[in-house]
Order: sequence, then C-alpha cells, then structure tokens
Amino acid sequence: MAKKKEAVRCYVVVVSDGARGLPRGTLPQVRQQECRAGLACLGIDEVQFWEYPDGAVPLSGDILHDYRRIVAELKPTIILLPNPQESHSDHRRVTRGVLNALEEQWQGHLLFYETVHPATVINHVVDITSTFDKKLQAIQEHKSQLRNFDFATHVQTLARLRGLHANAERAEAFSDCACR
Repeated sequence: MAKKKEAVRCYVVVVSDGARGLPRGTLPQVRQQECRAGLACLGIDEVQFWEYPDGAVPLSGDILHDYRRIVAELKPTIILLPNPQESHSDHRRVTRGVLNALEEQWQGHLLFYETVHPATVINHVVDITSTFDKKLQAIQEHKSQLRNFDFATHVQTLARLRGLHANAERAEAFSDCACR
C-alpha cells in the first residue's frame, strides 16, 4: 500500500554572499539568482540571503542572534547543516555557529549533509532515485560554480555510492542527531 507523502515546508538560509567563488567583476547577486533558480527546480521558494562575507562567516556577534531569530521565527523540527567535517571553512563555521547559538535553546533533529567530501560517519540514508533528476537540474543552475568544479558528476557519483547503503539506485546520506 502506498503512503501519502506529507507536504513539508522547507526554508533555506544562505549565510554568505558567495563573492569569493565568482569570476572577477561578477556581482554576488549572480549567486543569489542561481540559488533561486536551483531551489525553484526543487519546488522551494522560501529563501533568505544574509550576505555575510564569503570566506569569513563569523562565529560570534550578530550572526548568533540571526541564527536564534530565524529558528524562533520558523520553529523548525529539523535543521539541515553542512557536515561538521566539511572541508569548506564557511560551511564548518555555519554549522559550529548554529550549534553554539542553539545549545540548550532548541529541540529537534539535526541532519548533517554532505557537500563536496563524503562524510565518514552516516546513520541516515534516504532513497532519492525518484527525485534525483530534479536535484541534478538544481545543481546545474549554479553555472558560476560549475566552472570551478564538476559538481554534476560529483553529485551523481556520491548518490550512486550512497545508493549502495540504501539498496537503491541513488540516495543521500546524513548524520542524524537528536537535540534535547
């Protein structure tokens, strides 16, 4: 018997302006346009761009208040963050900042997702075979980033690898952590 899928509200916060990853002379708004186009492929239209400096996302100050404010406003039961072992410094700083800001102030599930580097510890795998084409289409909307790294091939390879864990053609893996 097929289960009816529940509608899930998804809200995205892009913390940095992404300026360092752009060709010289390109405005950061290009990254925002690409992000909106990619999210539209996934049916997500709720996004905020905080525009903290790329490569220098702070670990203290106003950003901690921003993290607390958005969580108080949206009241999420699940928060997805880059894996703490991620190689990108801003990704690590966002994860560390959110964890520090929400310590003992929020209850729910944290799902740490993979980006460029596969996570060494995973405990939650989701079959994405039926939606993978949308994910790939969303990745391909980030044209300014595709000049530097073949994200499309990377995403395909990682999804196949994680599919082995889920006995599926394609999957995504997470580290799932309950916060109480």
